[in-house]
This record gives sequence, structure tokens and C-alpha cells, in this order.
Amino acid sequence: MILTLFASLAIATPDLPHTAETLDAGQVVVRIPTGPSAVGLADGTELWTIPFDFGIGGPRVGVEQRLLEKGSVSWTASPSAALRSTLRRGSIAAESTVSLHRGEHVFSAVVGADLRLLQRLEIDDENSKTWSVDRLQVPVTLIHDWSRNRSTVRTRVNVPIRDRGQTLTYGSGSLSYLHAFGKLHTETGVGLLVGSPRDQYMMDTYLWSFVLPYPKLDLWMVF
Repeated sequence: MILTLFASLAIATPDLPHTAETLDAGQVVVRIPTGPSAVGLADGTELWTIPFDFGIGGPRVGVEQRLLEKGSVSWTASPSAALRSTLRRGSIAAESTVSLHRGEHVFSAVVGADLRLLQRLEIDDENSKTWSVDRLQVPVTLIHDWSRNRSTVRTRVNVPIRDRGQTLTYGSGSLSYLHAFGKLHTETGVGLLVGSPRDQYMMDTYLWSFVLPYPKLDLWMVF
């Protein structure tokens, strides 16, 4: 579970991670199979996909749509759906992102909801398969970006305000450095997980609290 959590924390969104920005029409971002690649369908609309989403164990497809761009404020929404390769787990998720630009600084807030579904086999007179709610996560992320030239220093704090009926059981924070080498973009940094996360395999909360550092790595090509 911890490795899965680290991987999901390190994955960025299709353009500049977790800001209310969308790709230009025809622009393409390519990432490794565990990260989202995207294509700009039109100005303000992009289609993105993750071939293998660690959180669900299968592909995820989503759309990011610009809802507002007025002055220094921008707002986007990104619904998505994922399905485990075994076809027994699914996910319906949505994120809403608001960004405020102030010179070299960008302040972003991301509120999301991820409804995890599980297919169960019911054995009675006639065996049947039914879908039921397995997990609901409601994370909130706050981000500060300070950019100069082609580099960005990012501070990020993430807190799941709701997870399996529990509130504020853990949180994470990270500090990273983003840089553009032409079409190649990289992000490197360190993060810290604090608290008692929910284990997706044991279906229970750990009995102890973690204080664990983890690396933050990402790279992508923009065409």
C-alpha cells in the first residue's frame, strides 16, 4: 500500500502539475505508462489518459475543461473514470482546480473526490455479480509555485479530509524543483508522509502512525 501511495503522490497532471491550466489545441504531452499523457482537443479542453493508474490497477481516462479564465484567476474541472485490468474494481473521480497568478507566484487549490467501486459475487439460488461502493476519498491539495525563467520551485500539501468515513488520518507535504530542458520537463524533490493511511488491501487503518520520507520524480515531453 505504501509503495502505491508514494507512486500516486509522485504522479503529476497532464500539463504543469495541479494548476488550472489546459493544453493548447493540438499540443501533446507524453509521459511514462504510470503517468498521464494528454492531447489538447481545443483551447481550454484536453483529453488525458493513464495507461496504468497505481491507485486502481488499470487504465484511467479523463477530460480537463477550463470553466473560467478571468484576469489572474483560472478554474478547471477534470472528471475521469478508471477500471482495473481484472474488471473487478472501478473508480469515478473528479477534481476542481483554482489558480491565482501573482507575478512569479501561482497559488493553486485542488479539491477532489474519488469513488471506488468493487464488483462482488453474491452466491444464492442464482450466482450474480453486483457493484458496490468500496471507498470514498476526498483529498484537498494546496500548492505554491515560484517560477523564474524555465524553473519552478513548488511547495505542496495534501490532506485527505475524508477517507472511508474517517477524517484527517494522514497528510503529506513535498518540496520539488521543476525545470524545462526544451521539450523535456522534469520534476525532482522530496516529500513526507505523516499519519495513519488506510490500507487498500487489508481494508483497515494502520494501528501506528508513519513519518516516512519519499522521493518525488516526474518527467514528460511536450510537443
